[in-house]
Amino acid sequence: MTQEYLWLFYYNNSKLTYYSTYYIFINYMQLFLSRSINFLQYIYGIFSWKSLFYKNVHKWFACNGNQKFLLNYPLDKNSLVFEVGWYKWIFTDDIINKFDCYLYIFEPIGEYYNILIEKYKDNEKVKVYHFGLGKTNGTLELGLLDDGTSAFKKWKLETVEIRKFSDFIQENNISNIDLISINIEWGEYDLIEDIVSSGNIHLMENIQIQFHDFVKNALFLRDQSIVALTKSHNKVYTFPFVWEGFKRK
Repeated sequence: MTQEYLWLFYYNNSKLTYYSTYYIFINYMQLFLSRSINFLQYIYGIFSWKSLFYKNVHKWFACNGNQKFLLNYPLDKNSLVFEVGWYKWIFTDDIINKFDCYLYIFEPIGEYYNILIEKYKDNEKVKVYHFGLGKTNGTLELGLLDDGTSAFKKWKLETVEIRKFSDFIQENNISNIDLISINIEWGEYDLIEDIVSSGNIHLMENIQIQFHDFVKNALFLRDQSIVALTKSHNKVYTFPFVWEGFKRK
């Protein structure tokens, strides 16, 4: 092999190496930029949606939503109300005082259940159940927080019982629910699935529900739930991820 040939070989080889390195660098930069853009879009989505959420919270309290919507139903002393998820809030007392209706409360957390039992021990129209409602029978590990409970935000843990909604309806011969109030920190998506698939959705005159946004695909899950609910119910009010109401068609 001549010296000239060797020089050309090394030159060409270096040129190939240069082009290979260049294209590898370009590919890595494209990947980096693509992932950076996706990350920034994700962060923007979080903050823009959180901003919308806080605006809805402000709108809710500005119009006195608790009184205007949560207690604005044609109930009477013979009405049956399901309260799924309690956590020490004022709705329970308000709806009892206003309508003197029958109230079934489902609270799986032992501490809150004991409070309810003591609080309503002299009211024969209030029944308190020491389990939650969902789409299957089983147990669930919940985290106790200052503002509620969740299977995702785990601080103080407690294993609780969950019973299938449709089984409870059948076992207790429930033929009509004038109002069901649902606030169960992500569990609403599974519960709605069972309510709709079992056909028990038609037993409910009014539904008020608080969807939660701290789970993966929350927007999709909420939209999917609303599509299912509005097949049998009209939407009455909507404050996304605050409170939303539906009335039987």
